[in-house]
Amino acid sequence: MLAVTSHDFQWHQHMSDSVDDSPNGHVLKGIDELLEELTRSGKQWQQTRYQGLQERVAGDDLLVQIFTISGIDSGTPFHAKVVDLYPVRNKLIIRKDTYWKYVR
Repeated sequence: MLAVTSHDFQWHQHMSDSVDDSPNGHVLKGIDELLEELTRSGKQWQQTRYQGLQERVAGDDLLVQIFTISGIDSGTPFHAKVVDLYPVRNKLIIRKDTYWKYVR
């Protein structure tokens, strides 16, 4: 991860449990917080499935991922269509902007 992310990397998540983060979602700063979130979701989410991954380059400074995700989060099933945007600077990912549209 360190080889492809900038020192000031941020992950702008699709949601937050705090009203302080509204309306933009929780922001994780740095690789350590990114890794903590991946560890947390790995423990909390069960039966997680990623499907239909599409990756595209948009211009010289943006990577785009589109996919669906489903699973169980703390006993509650979820299913969402996801778009992740990765702005790039000097060939390093500087941010991950995550957008989820829940499928009902």
